[in-house]
Amino acid sequence: MAIGFSDITYTIASGPCTSTFAYRVYIGIVTVTGTVGVPSACYPNLGDAFNSINNGVHRGNVEVMINGNTVEPVTAVLYQSGFVGPTGTSQYNNPLRIYPTQGNLSVTGNINAPLIQLNGVGTTPVANPSRVIFDGRVNQVGVGDLIVTNISTGNGANTSTFQFINSSNGNRIQFVNIKGSTTSLTSGVIHFSTSTGGNGNDNNVIDNNNISSETTGRPVNVIYSFGSGGARDNTSVIISNNNIFNFFNPGLSSQALNIRANSNGWTISGNSFYETTNFTSTSNVEYAVIRFNNTSGVNFNVNGNYMSGNDRLGIGTWNKTGGNNTFYGLYIILANTNPASNSITANIIRGFNWVNSGAADWTGIRLQHGVVLLGGVLPINGNLIGSTAESGSITQFHLLFHTKYSWYLCIERHLSSYNWL
Repeated sequence: MAIGFSDITYTIASGPCTSTFAYRVYIGIVTVTGTVGVPSACYPNLGDAFNSINNGVHRGNVEVMINGNTVEPVTAVLYQSGFVGPTGTSQYNNPLRIYPTQGNLSVTGNINAPLIQLNGVGTTPVANPSRVIFDGRVNQVGVGDLIVTNISTGNGANTSTFQFINSSNGNRIQFVNIKGSTTSLTSGVIHFSTSTGGNGNDNNVIDNNNISSETTGRPVNVIYSFGSGGARDNTSVIISNNNIFNFFNPGLSSQALNIRANSNGWTISGNSFYETTNFTSTSNVEYAVIRFNNTSGVNFNVNGNYMSGNDRLGIGTWNKTGGNNTFYGLYIILANTNPASNSITANIIRGFNWVNSGAADWTGIRLQHGVVLLGGVLPINGNLIGSTAESGSITQFHLLFHTKYSWYLCIERHLSSYNWL
């Protein structure tokens, strides 16, 4: 019998009377193993598998293996080791691993809430705290394959594909094809949320993923963070080596990264941001690839990212037509601390053909507020906006005025060091 489910119908007859029964049997869609407790069991979806882990059915060294396509009817919530569930207490060692065992698999839901939520994972007050590695590679080897999608276009406060909440620390999502369409202003495809205890959603890593919109619609934010403040800031998050594409919403102001208050010390490096289609906006809204709106934000490092083209590593041209749309590669509101603790270095912004219906501006980097090391004293550290090798790397056309206007670098407040354009 194949992995998945089978519907079985049987009939019992006794003389002129018959009764027909039908039931569904699940065969190994999600397997959970543990070195303590029940050694192995199968579940129809991730949510049911997580519930068993939360209740201590599987303990010790725990692995979650995805063997078939799953449809999540409700949020799949994984709590921290030590969580007291209705029928038992969870206990799993560092790390708990989640991965597919064959190619071309998907985890899908249509939920106006998180699809997958890590709730408090990593807060265990023991020497070997719980951590989760969610790995999209088949048996954790090779290239990313697993697709995880929340197709909901809902604008609920927590609608997302992955959510970190209540001081989920030290977790890692890697080599996953992540898709989402949330139109929430206060969430994202990946959502770093608030915390009621602990130290915030710290030291999490989003690495080597493909992150994009679902065909049902485009999100407002791909990655969104707004922490709880004080000791519960969302701190030391790493967003690295991801391909983030097709994220601007045609009718709503949107951005790939929207980093708000109570978030500090992030590293955003080696990512490619791009648009594979000929994008047409339907409203006169503002777009930004990376937006910081955090007047207390410190210790951010944005380094070596591509914001350009129609493919990874800045290849090709990002084509946009339609409305009258202001564009920012980076829009920066950060802390006024001196010397600068925030650095924006070695980023490449080029390969745009941006056609507006009016006079809205295209700006590569706008420093609106804060003290920032923007570029560096060496050319290798400079942010490259446009191209030194070819003309027309960035073109903007205003249909109303039949002319081109672009700001490569706009500084309203404080700049530390030098920049190379």
